[in-house]
Amino acid sequence: MKLHKYTWPLMFILIFPTLIIGSVYKWTDEEGKIHFGDAPPVGSSTEQIKIRPGPSEEEQQQARERAEQLRQPQKQKGETSEVESKIEQKGARQRSVEECFSNLAEKLGPEWTDIFEPISPRPLTSKEHKQLSGMFRTLAGKGPGAWDPGIWDGDIEDVVCKGTDDSPRRRTRHYKVKLRTEFSLDNILKIDADIDKFKVEERVTYLLLIKSDWLRFSDIDNIIQDDPMWDVEVISIGKNLLEFMRRNPRLGGPVQHQLRSISTSSGSFIIREWFYSRGILTGMRTWKLKR
Repeated sequence: MKLHKYTWPLMFILIFPTLIIGSVYKWTDEEGKIHFGDAPPVGSSTEQIKIRPGPSEEEQQQARERAEQLRQPQKQKGETSEVESKIEQKGARQRSVEECFSNLAEKLGPEWTDIFEPISPRPLTSKEHKQLSGMFRTLAGKGPGAWDPGIWDGDIEDVVCKGTDDSPRRRTRHYKVKLRTEFSLDNILKIDADIDKFKVEERVTYLLLIKSDWLRFSDIDNIIQDDPMWDVEVISIGKNLLEFMRRNPRLGGPVQHQLRSISTSSGSFIIREWFYSRGILTGMRTWKLKR
């Protein structure tokens, strides 16, 4: 929109009143042209323009506070988006460490980078000892809140890593499994599993031994109470969760790391296993079971 040439002085006066000193007048000359100024000609017909005074210091402060209130929801939205982005990045990172040929240090932290360091089992606290005993008793159908004794059915997802680091592939197979659990007076949880591999039965036995102040694990049908070869490194223990790692050095071959977790909830039982060679993930297995 094109403005009249006399409009600009008026707009300047109205928008920037605090810059005006004294009174402002409007008058019309002999040719009918309108003028604005603070010194009208003598004898001319003039009209004084009423100018609204600028805002006081208090009004300016109130305006700043209102503006900040309007910006606050947008700021909170930005902060929320940043938090959500971090959560998504963490989830993406967690997914990445489950990929074939990912590094053990990415999953557990840089302190696990020395893959040749011997196993260093840490003592269990009295609380952890109690939590493990309670979880194992529940799995075997003993104690408060226990389920039907030790009979489970479910599925196994078995993943073997193929290809190369630059072009990894997964060979995934699914099997049916029947599983029995038993918790003995010697504080040994025995897990016996019959895996149906396309009509060929495979028997797997796991033993978990809770000593007075440490945990031991065996994947054969035997465990010696006082033999440190069965020691494992405990990562985390909770009321319904156990995570531990076993180093399995092979004579003349690469060091194997076996990372396992056992978790329970009402009527279900999950075992997760990750297999590493020289700290690189080469296979995974997930057991999902129900009573």
